[in-house]
Amino acid sequence: MGKRLALLAIRLLVSVNLLYAAIFLKFAVVPDSVTLFTQMSQAVHGLVSQPVFRLGSGTFETVMAVLLLLPKTARLGARLTVVWMTAVIFSHIFVLGYGWFFVDALVVMLLAVMYLLLTRRQSDGGDPESVEDDGRRTNAQTIVGRNSAYLANSYQSIDDTFVQQTHFDVFGLHVRALNPIKEKSL
Repeated sequence: MGKRLALLAIRLLVSVNLLYAAIFLKFAVVPDSVTLFTQMSQAVHGLVSQPVFRLGSGTFETVMAVLLLLPKTARLGARLTVVWMTAVIFSHIFVLGYGWFFVDALVVMLLAVMYLLLTRRQSDGGDPESVEDDGRRTNAQTIVGRNSAYLANSYQSIDDTFVQQTHFDVFGLHVRALNPIKEKSL
């Protein structure tokens, strides 16, 4: 129960932070925000205008916040948040300088990474708040499982070769590796 509350609290903190930044800073045309995005526009030699930078990032942050609020898409939202905050941190390091917005980006990124680490054992198809393995499989896992079973059955019929299955996880996706073993004569 405590882990579920911690995961919910992390999701809410990150979502509220992203929505606050999008609505009250970027969409409301706060002077500090306009100054930062003007500097970003100048850093790319005006190829992207300040309003496009500001409103585009505000829209993307709103989408990430909504993804984080929905339990089935929370991990996707956290992943996007980590990628986005990495870009924000680099922009502060190389263009904008350090300040409260930089610290805010660090905190949001750390919270998103914590969420991903706390939910890493479960599949993306299940409920993000239940981190125990309940035996359910996602579509991708079922396809990998079906293909592995098919390969094992077809490979067994050739030269009486037996197949040893090795199970492992790759980025949350359960994969079975097939190792051929020749039949030992008795």
